[in-house]
Amino acid sequence: MAEINLSIDGDGMRTAWHGIVTAGDNVVSIETNGCAKMDTFTLNCTAGVYDVFVTLDGTNWTTAPLSLSDLGGISTDPVLTGTANRLFGFAGVFQGVRVQQNGGVGLANLVMIGRRTST
Repeated sequence: MAEINLSIDGDGMRTAWHGIVTAGDNVVSIETNGCAKMDTFTLNCTAGVYDVFVTLDGTNWTTAPLSLSDLGGISTDPVLTGTANRLFGFAGVFQGVRVQQNGGVGLANLVMIGRRTST
């Protein structure tokens, strides 16, 4: 699994993960390990639709996608899939986050940023 982990600032308050390009339904683009210091996440991609799954213990992953907040919409009603060229977010403390393609259109330029909002 390709996981590119880039620290954005020197104090570890933000980290960015850049996903791999996918070409198949349910193919994982980003899978983090050890992101428990982060509590707020935002995602964006330029192509495709994606689902987000999480693990609390580092082993057992949720079997249904996490609800996301559409941060670019008129309404902030939760959605189950993120779509291209929109900003989505979610909050919580997790041992891992997995983002995978949903449907036939591949993911491109997927970026997820995790942020610690409290010290």
